[in-house]
Amino acid sequence: CIRWPHAAALEQRQSANAPSAREPFRVADFVAPPLPFTPGGRSVPYHMPVALPSHFDLTVEVLSSMRELANVYIAGHPLVGQPSGPAADPCAVPEAHAECWHRVRLKREGQELFLWIDGRKMLVSMSHKATSEWLTFEPGPDRPTHFRNLVVEW
Repeated sequence: CIRWPHAAALEQRQSANAPSAREPFRVADFVAPPLPFTPGGRSVPYHMPVALPSHFDLTVEVLSSMRELANVYIAGHPLVGQPSGPAADPCAVPEAHAECWHRVRLKREGQELFLWIDGRKMLVSMSHKATSEWLTFEPGPDRPTHFRNLVVEW
């Protein structure tokens, strides 16, 4: 059951910036059907009850074709960018239209954002306007998006 985060979660997030031994947030399997579209044609995001600090490291597997992966957003960031190295997996080739599991890593370190898809570092730009304060998942507009093995560490 996904619910809107409790108002105290933001306060807890701000106190979470203090060093402590915290357990990572984990979700084994999550299917996100598209919700009614926003005026820009994108799906309405799902909000997990996790307020994201300025530094976090998120890993997840996403079932999608490379083409459709560009329409999926996590924490307000699209899963797309310019490749900065060779593909580590044949499914990661941009011409591949076949659906398969893609390993995604999204890391935010204050003002910097890093994205890897299938072990391949993508060149991305940080948009503070687009960055979500909450852990959000926005599926592509045409079909449900499957996520598994989600881990968020901060």
